[in-house]
Amino acid sequence: SGTSYEIEVYEYTTGNLYIRPPLTISRSTINSSNPTTAATAMVFSNITGTSMNVQFSQGNGAASVLVARAGSAVSFTPSDGVSYSPNTDFSAGVDLGSGNKIIAIRTDAASGTPITVTGLNANTTYHFAVFEMNGTAGNGSENYSTVNLTGNRKTEPSLQATITGIDNITETSMRVNWTNGNGDRRLIIMREGGAVATDPTDQTTYTEGADFDF
Repeated sequence: SGTSYEIEVYEYTTGNLYIRPPLTISRSTINSSNPTTAATAMVFSNITGTSMNVQFSQGNGAASVLVARAGSAVSFTPSDGVSYSPNTDFSAGVDLGSGNKIIAIRTDAASGTPITVTGLNANTTYHFAVFEMNGTAGNGSENYSTVNLTGNRKTEPSLQATITGIDNITETSMRVNWTNGNGDRRLIIMREGGAVATDPTDQTTYTEGADFDF
């Protein structure tokens, strides 16, 4: 279980003349231990229109495999004994079918180190799944868990709204008109007597009110 073997292949003639150097390859048997505890606590931060950080606590595998897919839940499950090539640039990652791509294979996920995923599209929901793995990545000994941690987050929009005018002004009210950008919603902030002096905080929900004195 999980043992590495070095293999050499020599081409030769009936007169026992061998071509050197040989073809060499290394391969391991599959690790017999299947992880039983999934990763936990997926958290997203530093979200922009083209990137985000994904962070989680590792389960009981030797490593954690982060898989991503745009628009729909991850539908891929890694196969035991198969080595995969990760890429934190989603746009350049290997498509394993239906848009599923392996972002990272990490052994330090339990330390809380975030994984920065780049190459994303604005205003798009990305779904993630974390599979635990025993064995060594890249040598064919990989034994992947069947239980996983999942989560999803949407990237920022890329097109800001445009104010088209303010009308219906009275002593106590006014109407603000705008053209929508490419986000899902708009947040309007007002301040009396001066410029707005604060920005909204990402991933924070605010209470709305049409009455300025609310």
